[in-house]
Amino acid sequence: MPQSRAATSVDEPSLRAWLRSHEDSHGAEVARARLEYQELEGTCRFLRGLQGLSSVRPRVLVTAQVSGRWSTSDPPLVGLPRDIRGILVPAYGTFWTGMDMDAVEARLAATYAQEHRDLDVLARGEDLHAATAQDIFGVPIAYEDPRRRQAKTVRYNLLYAWDHRGILEAKDLTLFGGRAGALEFARRFLAARPALTTTKQRVFAECARTHQARSAFGRLRRLTGDDKTQGKDGWSQTIQATVSGMMNRLIPQWLALDPDARIVLNQHDGCILSWPIVWPRDEIVAQCQEIADRPWDLWGYKVIVPTTWAVVESPYG
Repeated sequence: MPQSRAATSVDEPSLRAWLRSHEDSHGAEVARARLEYQELEGTCRFLRGLQGLSSVRPRVLVTAQVSGRWSTSDPPLVGLPRDIRGILVPAYGTFWTGMDMDAVEARLAATYAQEHRDLDVLARGEDLHAATAQDIFGVPIAYEDPRRRQAKTVRYNLLYAWDHRGILEAKDLTLFGGRAGALEFARRFLAARPALTTTKQRVFAECARTHQARSAFGRLRRLTGDDKTQGKDGWSQTIQATVSGMMNRLIPQWLALDPDARIVLNQHDGCILSWPIVWPRDEIVAQCQEIADRPWDLWGYKVIVPTTWAVVESPYG
């Protein structure tokens, strides 16, 4: 008798791809529920690995990512959802500083392309993602408004996409009233940024021709696949590997401020550092921020990337 084949789970990209063209079908609700389950199961899988532990000491690998980003493992804290990161706190006798670069990838892309639609917003000291949210929703959006995060996701969907159809990768197209509205917004968004669109197409073509891409610091990535894949991967390397290079240069400078300082978590555009409790909080943040806010020389332009800092105290003293 022929053996029956075991049922296989549908992966997240396949489900999302199906939803993009079947958002109004009867099975869409089931697909959305399946995606929510997969997200929760990923969280549970992470938490099960922490059961029985009173403390964790992650490993930081400096050669793990193609972009050059240092990787955190054992446990992989980057995968811990934001809404439950409060389960991790500084050890006795220490406190943490958390740092995030403000809109760094959008800032670098606008600089590289000399896209003045976005550079002008940044020059006025305005929040780029809030400005994108206002374009979507038609009203001013505060930093704390959850719609700002939705707009940030949409911007990056379009920043790294091959064309306007990249917006269909966004999780929630109801922001635009559905698929047709999303595509119309994407066309308008890109048309309003001609320098960015032209630069992306040029980089796509160069990467497909040379089969390689470099960050602003010269980090090389060999590219494989069809022209579209090489183009998108090459543009991603140009921007994201530059962010990684910035972080890789900043972290050693911060750690050099104290021999007992430790890196807790290295994210793509931010990090968490541990400090001895004797440090005055304002003083260490000021010293770290002074290092972070120095101008960068990237692609022949002087770039300052503002940073946001927070302090996390230990509940143990």
